[in-house]
Amino acid sequence: MPSSAASERDELQRPRAPIAGLLLLPSILVWQLVHADGYALPAVTAALAISGHLDDRRAARGESPTQLRAFALAVATAALAAMHSSCELSFAFASAWLLAFALVRATRMLDVGNGVCVAVAAGSLLGNEWMIGAEVRWQAFVGWAALGLFPWNWPRPRVALGASGANALGVCVAEAALGNLPFRLLSSSTNAVQVERVWEHGMLAALLLLPFVVQLVVFADGVVARTRSLVSPSRGIGSLTARVARALRLPAVLWAPLLGVVAFALVRCCAAMLSIAG
Repeated sequence: MPSSAASERDELQRPRAPIAGLLLLPSILVWQLVHADGYALPAVTAALAISGHLDDRRAARGESPTQLRAFALAVATAALAAMHSSCELSFAFASAWLLAFALVRATRMLDVGNGVCVAVAAGSLLGNEWMIGAEVRWQAFVGWAALGLFPWNWPRPRVALGASGANALGVCVAEAALGNLPFRLLSSSTNAVQVERVWEHGMLAALLLLPFVVQLVVFADGVVARTRSLVSPSRGIGSLTARVARALRLPAVLWAPLLGVVAFALVRCCAAMLSIAG
């Protein structure tokens, strides 16, 4: 009897896989099906969310992630890139794939259980929808859904987002960024002309990526950290941003709202610059 009670107590105390992402997924899929074109985007979102949930379950059992995670991420982001450019190997497709991969991976890296992931994703998506307009209404819904999860994920995670939720939000962020850039126009030209057009419109592309600067900086920081140490990059704030955090001497609890506000403020800056340029 004592051994049975002990085993039951151990079972109750065993870490559980986060389910917030799975709870968020159905509503994201419904709005993508209603407002997005076709079924490719909901399929990619569902596939990466399920892949993330499997990783969460392995982590809860104390198991190491498999190589299937990287393969699923590469294939899913390639599918996202193909939705915005031709499927043939070209400069436009490679650029779209790299951008999608970076944004999905960075969103997952930001999921460290302190609300940073949902705050930054909400800031980027809500700001981007405000800038682009009603044609991307589903992005606003996902942004508000992420913002609604914020009080439960910050300052400490009462409901953890997990890899499933981070992947789903990452796909939405990547889709928003890819939709801002004219990859289809580039795909109609040869690779040499594509490179020339990118250089010509580089400033415009940089402005349109301002809403996603936080994610891109986190991804670049993780790549640099991995290259230097030859190990997997640590999730969340990497070496560069850690030095910035120490220099600013901000409490960790303030990083989530601060980065969320920064992500939204960058969108306002982008809109202001576009109006001046126009």
